[in-house]
Amino acid sequence: MGLKEEVLAGKPLSCRVIDSHTHICQYTYSGWYQYQPELENVVRDMDRYGIDTIVTAPHPIVGSYCDLGNRITCEAIKKYPGRILGYIIFNPAYGMKEAKRLTRKYVGTDGFVGFKFLSGGYHGSLLSDPYQYGFKVADEFHAPVLCHTWSGNPPISEFREVAEKFPNLTLIMAHGGGSRKTYQECIGLSKDFPNVFIEICGGLACDWWLEDIVAEIGPDKIIYGSDMINLDARYDLGRVVFAGIPEDDKKKILARNYEGILGCSKMPHAT
Repeated sequence: MGLKEEVLAGKPLSCRVIDSHTHICQYTYSGWYQYQPELENVVRDMDRYGIDTIVTAPHPIVGSYCDLGNRITCEAIKKYPGRILGYIIFNPAYGMKEAKRLTRKYVGTDGFVGFKFLSGGYHGSLLSDPYQYGFKVADEFHAPVLCHTWSGNPPISEFREVAEKFPNLTLIMAHGGGSRKTYQECIGLSKDFPNVFIEICGGLACDWWLEDIVAEIGPDKIIYGSDMINLDARYDLGRVVFAGIPEDDKKKILARNYEGILGCSKMPHAT
């Protein structure tokens, strides 16, 4: 039975699935909707869909309560070991001292695998000194950094500069850039640099079919993410499962590519 047939039969996916882009913890700023705010129900849905592991940066990151967000992640990792992994978060607006404090506090904590930067229209340029410090640490640990980008904010040129300067980290471009134009720019960047990957969540806002992305860049540079709890995990999961691509390519996107990234990382993490 193939993955599509498993889903149509109401079964959880039998292959390994890692959701690389999630936000646990309810958040109500500006009336943001979360489809499933309770952590226990998130894990229940993971079981239902066959998602083995999520990697998360809790919603306090949006309001710049990054210390709180990291503590929430730490608690979730302890409660669901192996099911929940975390990204270290900080806001560069609070300066280098705070970025270093939060990084040093969690970089050696089991279950934290890398960094999530809410760059662009939220927390600013990837070229700020605190973000550059975070990239430097990630480069030393060969760790992934998931960076928000949407419709050219922050500019793709900033990602190019980071990829050139820090070749040992894995730079994951969230949402594939968001729009058709920036998706094309992200694809071009990923072709130019072996350490740049595209994460696909938010695909409902872009007219790129997954088949088109795979045709442009191949299956090895694409990472599954859902953006839950803001979005239902099934949307972009379905984009992969029902795509007209080989089963092996689907399995790469759903987990194998991210497993390869974690396998290169020197940060402690549960696998």
